Amino acid sequence: MSLADMAKVLGCQRTAVSNYEHAREGWNLQQRHAEALDDFFQLPNHFQWLLQQARGQEAEDWFAEHLSREQTASQISLAGLGQVPGLFQTDPER
Repeated sequence: MSLADMAKVLGCQRTAVSNYEHAREGWNLQQRHAEALDDFFQLPNHFQWLLQQARGQEAEDWFAEHLSREQTASQISLAGLGQVPGLFQTDPER
């Protein structure tokens, strides 16, 4: 999908989709956009659930629990969008 196509799905500007894709500071997915994604992809409450998890205390608790393990790790592996394609990406050429 192009940025313009996804913007139509979300009911927002093309630049907003780009900002979401790049996880730019201050650009957090809105509830209405999660609902639009669920409807478009026919995934009942999937994006809404992910949004709830990302905003919830559970995510912070999980992170805090695992943070101490980093100090004792013998190896730390990282992956970024340059290595692993993002799940929410549009075709920038379109």
